[in-house]
Amino acid sequence: MRFDQKAFGERIQQLRVSRGMTQETLAERASTERSHIAKIENGKRCCSIDLLIVFASIFDVSTDYLLFGRSENEVLKNDLTLAVGQLAALVQKL
Repeated sequence: MRFDQKAFGERIQQLRVSRGMTQETLAERASTERSHIAKIENGKRCCSIDLLIVFASIFDVSTDYLLFGRSENEVLKNDLTLAVGQLAALVQKL
């Protein structure tokens, strides 16, 4: 799995637009500059971990979703699949 800065910016933009926010509004809520938001959305710049957490809070999504496009359901499904595999291995040992 690799971080794709352009896809990250596209997710930020999609979330912002879907919530009817302008870049200026997002910048104000995130305590940053509108030009920084524009560079992030265009994939020309990334953000700090602190700003990533702020974005996740503003949009009510996970940082995994922002960084990699993975939803909470995918993470839970992967965790559940791993747990089932581990339980199956334990049953075989009985």
